[in-house]
Amino acid sequence: PWGKSDEISFAACAVCKRCWQRARFVHGRLGFENGTDIEEFRCLCGHCELRLEFRFESNTVLDVLDWVPGLGVVVRVGAAVMSHAVEADEAAEDHWEKAANDLVPAALQKRRLLAKDGALTKVAELLPGSNIIAALLHASAGNIEEA
Repeated sequence: PWGKSDEISFAACAVCKRCWQRARFVHGRLGFENGTDIEEFRCLCGHCELRLEFRFESNTVLDVLDWVPGLGVVVRVGAAVMSHAVEADEAAEDHWEKAANDLVPAALQKRRLLAKDGALTKVAELLPGSNIIAALLHASAGNIEEA
């Protein structure tokens, strides 16, 4: 009654540059089937050893809020602050990064203006009340300690 289930699939190829052995891995899920599939590849000559992990997860509430311009950033900043408060640093870094990616388009993140010592980052550090934006700029550039 609700229509056809969504299908998500991923494919990966591995090639050894010495013996040219190839492997192709394809995994997928329908609807809300979550899970992890792990594939391992070792070539015949022993030069290549590879482990692939395919993770299928449902969107979280925060992922859905990221789709709403502005709201996702505010909620992610709050989640990052709370994660730092409970010493969940890895989760906090993930929230900072996602908030920064929502706030600043990827094409702009690599420009000099937004670098660690870039002009816009320094201005954002100096303006009253803009320390959250400065922290997001630092996080988006990978300067987690500065954030």
